[in-house]
Amino acid sequence: MSADVGSVQETSSTSLLSSVRPIGGSIYGIISWAVGFVAVGAVFLDRVEDGALDFGQESTEFIVDFFAWVFYGAHTVDLEVTGGGATETWSLFEQFLIQDTVVFHVIPAGLLFVSGYIVAMRVPRTLGSVEGGIAGASVAVGYAVLTFVGVSYFTHTVGGLTYAPPMVDAMLYMGVGYPVLFGGLGGFLQGM
Repeated sequence: MSADVGSVQETSSTSLLSSVRPIGGSIYGIISWAVGFVAVGAVFLDRVEDGALDFGQESTEFIVDFFAWVFYGAHTVDLEVTGGGATETWSLFEQFLIQDTVVFHVIPAGLLFVSGYIVAMRVPRTLGSVEGGIAGASVAVGYAVLTFVGVSYFTHTVGGLTYAPPMVDAMLYMGVGYPVLFGGLGGFLQGM
């Protein structure tokens, strides 16, 4: 009897492990990240009051950094400003007086949900809901990599102040939390 139980547990854990989709998760995680970046930026431009956002003489690099910070903010990762021995965090949504921020949080959540659903759907065997959830959560692979690289890349220093998303918050909320939760939910529902 105990041999049968061990066999069932081994098969179950092997089945769950085989549900992880690193390649599909990477591809769809990267696609979700890139599409989300553009979509959140477009909605931000639409929501900001006329004249409130003037880049004037700013470099293209700063403008890209700025919209990346907005994208990180859509995952509840505020901008960290460090200089003179002090650190502050800013919400760009608050700085630009944007009241209703729900749509900014829904964009990446929705994209990750759909991506998780697709990753689970593309598994060449029938999945249960838990296996589907694991497959869908695989979008964290690509999403976390771009989030990690982005924290380093989207850093801007001017006038003794450094602007960047905080690494721990970015990885916790954006790199892991959002994709595992929403990608996993999409995969879970696909496996039902």
